[in-house]
Amino acid sequence: MLDLDNVMSALCCGVIAVLLPCGLAAADLPRLDEWQIIRAEYASESAQDFFGARVSVEGDLMVTATGTNEVLVYRWGNDRVWSYETTITDADESETFGIDVATDGTLIAVLDGANGPTVYSYLAGFGW
Repeated sequence: MLDLDNVMSALCCGVIAVLLPCGLAAADLPRLDEWQIIRAEYASESAQDFFGARVSVEGDLMVTATGTNEVLVYRWGNDRVWSYETTITDADESETFGIDVATDGTLIAVLDGANGPTVYSYLAGFGW
């Protein structure tokens, strides 16, 4: 069973917990004892402390901004698991790229404190 104290501790230690995709039937949602913990294993060492600080979920797409030039993208699969898809970084290596993030399921908007927002679109076969 899920212990909320452990979830809060996990959120403070670079993991995202209790993430469910939107728009699914109740029967498709995991039970409390099936919730997945997403760890910062794909984030760079400098980004791990901020992993999960900003999260946006829409449909089968989840994005998390670290505020340290990394946005990590995950997909909800048919196996009912969030799987890492890619990392989006700023070509200019801005230290404030990814201070916030939003998605509508097909677009990802990433806020850079120095340069404003950038919008990414998914192109099948090519990625973000």
